[in-house]
Amino acid sequence: MDASQRRSSKINYDVLETLFKINYDVFETLFTNDFGYLAIIGGTYYFVAKSSFSYIPGYYLSEVHRYTSLLAVGVGVLLFLLASFTDPGTVKAENVSQYISAYPYDDVVYSEKECSTCKIPKPASSKHCSICNRCVACFDHHCGWM
Repeated sequence: MDASQRRSSKINYDVLETLFKINYDVFETLFTNDFGYLAIIGGTYYFVAKSSFSYIPGYYLSEVHRYTSLLAVGVGVLLFLLASFTDPGTVKAENVSQYISAYPYDDVVYSEKECSTCKIPKPASSKHCSICNRCVACFDHHCGWM
């Protein structure tokens, strides 16, 4: 996205880059994925609540089940947001030795390899993110569709 497209869009990317020190392409992708997922979860919960809450309280369910279902969905959304916005660690040439000692190779699933993009040794459980264009230490907590 070039400067003229950024100016014409609704989101002021220059302010976002200044305030949050993030790349606008990464922000837009995460924004779309995370809020799309939250919209699906929220819409599903709404339709389930709308169709089934008329049966609570009932013979088998007490009034408490309305609140526990909301609590369960709320905790799930909170954990999703924490996992989505927590930094999993960026592997760079300066800190690659720390990550290799923290995540040793087991030579079964993970063996010594080099990142083909960054040209640095690749620690176990790491992967190069095509969205962020960086090596991520624990890629399982970085994927948008956990």
